[in-house]
Amino acid sequence: MELTTPWLLWLAPALLIIALGLGLWRGTRPPRNAPEVSGIAVTRSARLRALPGFERALRRRSLALISVLLVGVIALGLAAVLAARPTVAKTVQPINTNRDIMLCLDVSGSMTDVDSEVVETFQRLVTGFTGERIGMTIFNSSSVQIFPLTDDYTYVQRQLRTMLDSFNSDGYEIPDHWRGTLNGAGASLIGDGLAACAMRFDNLDTERSRSIIVSTDNEAFGASIVSLQEAAAYAAERSIRVYALNPVDDSAQRDSVELRAAAESTGGAYYPLREATAVDDIITRVNTEQARELRGDPQIIRADDPAPFAVALFLAGLAFLGLLWRFRL
Repeated sequence: MELTTPWLLWLAPALLIIALGLGLWRGTRPPRNAPEVSGIAVTRSARLRALPGFERALRRRSLALISVLLVGVIALGLAAVLAARPTVAKTVQPINTNRDIMLCLDVSGSMTDVDSEVVETFQRLVTGFTGERIGMTIFNSSSVQIFPLTDDYTYVQRQLRTMLDSFNSDGYEIPDHWRGTLNGAGASLIGDGLAACAMRFDNLDTERSRSIIVSTDNEAFGASIVSLQEAAAYAAERSIRVYALNPVDDSAQRDSVELRAAAESTGGAYYPLREATAVDDIITRVNTEQARELRGDPQIIRADDPAPFAVALFLAGLAFLGLLWRFRL
């Protein structure tokens, strides 16, 4: 407890002295209905004071006076403490929400189901975001930015919903999410796609956590401008962590080995999708790990905590009034 106004500490003794003086003055006065004996000599008063009944009455009155004074002093002390605004110190470890997350989706035909799950998961997660920025870039043989990093979650939800409808569309027309992603020679060019996603991060001089969640099978066809290793190195230089989701993982396959090495070289992680795992579980895990890494240094926070003293003062006041009524002081 901290007393924020030390001068109030002198108030309690002053009030205590006043209360004692009033109590002694009130206690030495005769009862209200007692007959006037002022100026009248009473003989053999010593024998009266020696009577057991008189002694008991005197002890009761003295005890009542002491009790009232004691409870009054306690109440005054509690009032002084409340006036001084008692505080309590709490140690908290804040979790910062200044992080940027870029969804980087390979939209080749083999990735539609996984991409759909990623978007569905983020539709749910965005409702709990406070301060995070989220963006989306898709790629195949070329890259397209769907929306930049933003914390306008209404806009984000609308864009995610549109993208999800495109993934789930049926028919023979070219899906909307393919438009602009087929301008190059090849397919699933992960190096170019990852580099394009890493280039979407801005304000690199600010303290923010930056991560890319890339969904790809790394089965590239054609020659990319940037290799996967070069794109990962570029992301690492910008302190961007890459978390890779691979639906066709094979620990002995070269594509899987390269994708794992690229993700881990940035400080991120590689997640194979098997029967025992789900996109929802993996993204939730990534989100939790990022939140844990963003925990700030422990801080001591002082807050007003008057409740215990207020309750005690209320009880002391009731006891004080009860004693006054009981003994008719």
